[in-house]
Order: sequence, then C-alpha cells, then structure tokens
Amino acid sequence: MQGKDLQEEKFLGIYVHVPFCAHKCAFCGFFQQPPRRQTLDMYVETLAGDMRLQQIDRQVNTIYFGGGTPSILPTEHIYKIGETLPINSSLQEWSVECSPTGVTAEKMKAFRDIGVTRLTLGIQSFDQKILQTIGRRQTLKQVFTAYDTMCSCGFENIGIDLIFAIPGQSLESWETDLKIALSLSPKHISTYNLTFEGNSELNKQMCAGKISPLCSDVEAEFFIRTGEILAQHGYDRYEVSNFSKPGFESIHNVHTWEMCEWVGYGPSASSQFNDERFTNVPSLQLWREGILNGRHKRCDFQKLSEEILIQDSLIFGLRMTRGVDLQKLSGRFKSFSKAKYETLFNLLIDNKLATCDGNNLSLTLDGLLVADTISVEILSVESSTFPRKAASGSLILPPRRPV
Repeated sequence: MQGKDLQEEKFLGIYVHVPFCAHKCAFCGFFQQPPRRQTLDMYVETLAGDMRLQQIDRQVNTIYFGGGTPSILPTEHIYKIGETLPINSSLQEWSVECSPTGVTAEKMKAFRDIGVTRLTLGIQSFDQKILQTIGRRQTLKQVFTAYDTMCSCGFENIGIDLIFAIPGQSLESWETDLKIALSLSPKHISTYNLTFEGNSELNKQMCAGKISPLCSDVEAEFFIRTGEILAQHGYDRYEVSNFSKPGFESIHNVHTWEMCEWVGYGPSASSQFNDERFTNVPSLQLWREGILNGRHKRCDFQKLSEEILIQDSLIFGLRMTRGVDLQKLSGRFKSFSKAKYETLFNLLIDNKLATCDGNNLSLTLDGLLVADTISVEILSVESSTFPRKAASGSLILPPRRPV
C-alpha cells in the first residue's frame, strides 16, 4: 500500500471463512451452508486450491478463522487445513470462532496441535428466552461445558461474544449476562449492539411489525453500563465493542482496523492486499468453479487510493479508544491534510465528542456512542460535502447520549 511505514508494510493477516452452520441464527446476515459431509470435504479440498492459487510471499503474522462456525469442522479437516496454511515463525496469534454446540475435547486438541492460540466462544446471552428470540439453540449446560473443555485442553486466551439491546431484553437481564460472563474469567469480552442485517430473520420480523428495536436512549444505557461493569473487573475497552484484560487485545482485529493487509480464503472472505480490496463470491459452488478454473470469482472489487485509506484509517482508528495519531497518519499517507479535517475535528472537540492530546485524536465516551454518525461526517469531508447544514443552517451534529 502507498505510504506505509515499516511495521505496517511487514504485517500480514490471513482470514479463513468457514461457511457452515447447523442452524442459522435470527440475527445473522453472513453467507453460510448446512454442514453436509460431502460439502465439507469439497470445501476443505477447494480451500487448499484457493491457497495455492493465491500464494503469498510474505511472513504471516495472524490467522483468523471466522464463519459460519469453524468449530463445526470435523477433526480430520482441522488437521488438513493446518497442513495447508502458510504458518511461520512470525505468527503472533491464531484465532478461531467456536459455538458452544460444536466444542469437543477432540476438536480443541486438534486446534491446539495445529497452532491455534486464541479461541472465542459465541455465547450471545445466558438468558434462554433471549436466546430463543435470536434463534440460538444452545443450552446453558452446553455453554459451561464448552468453556470448561477449552480450558482443560490448554487454552488460556479465551474470549466470549455477547449481544445486547435485543427486543425483550431488560437492562437487568443484560447485567446478569455480564455477571455470569465475568464468573468465567475470560481474557476478552466482545459486546455487540444488535443490528438488523438486511437478509436476517430478525430484520424480516421487524419489517413485518412483529418486533421493534430498542430506542437509541435505551441502547445508550446498555452501552454505558457495560463499560462501567467491565471496567470494575479489570477489562479495558480498547474498541467500541471490545474489552480485554491488559495484553489480550485481538492482534488480528487491531491491525485490520489500522488498515494493514490481510488475505481472505474461502467463499465470501474479504481481502485487503496489494492496493486492492475485494471479496470472494458468496457461493460455495461458484467459488469452487473459479478455483478449479484457475481464476478467482470475486465481487465488491475496489482499487485502494490514499484517500480511501485515509478516511478508513480515521473511521476505524477512532473506534479504538487510543484514537488516531495524526502525525503518524501524515507520515504514512503523504496526501493526508490535517487542515482538511480541522473544522470537523474542532467541532467534535467543542461538543465534547473528542479530545486531542498533542497529535493524538480520540473519541470520548459520548463520541464512541455515536461513532457511526461520526464516520458519516468523515466520509462527507473526503467527498467535499462537509460541513453539511441542517434546515436551520446549523451544522448537523451527532445526537448526545441521555443524561
């Protein structure tokens, strides 16, 4: 990429999309398939071809298995994929997403044997009624058994995923979820505000008037209380939705938010590599056809310019609590102009949505609450439509959190 510093130039991540789920959750909008044995065999075979076709001559720093449900893979397939991946001495982290229903001691041992260092367990909620709302079929016994199995197989770096602001969920119920999560003592906790993805079952129910999303003020209360509770127990918020014990941040995710490079393998896997951004076609069959014919079938192709990388570095960088080092950004991208964003930065600071310490710009808690709105403002600067005006003539500002 243009204008990279040495550290960013060296970093390379790998993302592997495992598109299989025994059951599709109501909130999920990702591409997935039912895990039939013949389909699984074909996937693993084609994945090896994908890696041969898109060879890389760089040291790999992180690997991330996402899905879908990577833990649904049979043990022999885990070993086969491990033999195919370009693993080297530069590998700092290897993460795998797991479902409570797919965790067995045999599979966890296989992941450990091939070099996996970090596991995340998609729990989402400990409340059975809430689990029914979002279409999760696990039992609490399966959740605790899965976590114990991960620990007994030698994994120490374990994270859990939770979702809040689900229709029917109370703040008290959410606080109970957090309390139970803390009793497990994971190294990392991700807390995602429920979104209604376009092709998800929950979005269909919302459009049909069967359910209603929680109002933004209530969502803000969930967000604020989450930070308070987790901070009291030694978890640092390092990104809008992510908390960890010191030193256990997701290295892979941090580097993708910093606009470093990664290569994606598997159907619907995205890549950011060699000044390009693209996504493999979200179809198992079409993806396989492309690999067998020696030419990837891709969509959402984008040639990356410095302007695109600058705006994305600001958007994703400001979602991290450490913020953005504007001097470093200027050194990385020669066309970056702090003056171009001065009006927006000052507006955020004046409204207590951001602070600037020397060259470091970071969002306050109020700013993190409206990070998505701030992203729109950043895009409007880059497209020369900022400052945007409301009907009254005043600048359009992000909404503030409730007092």
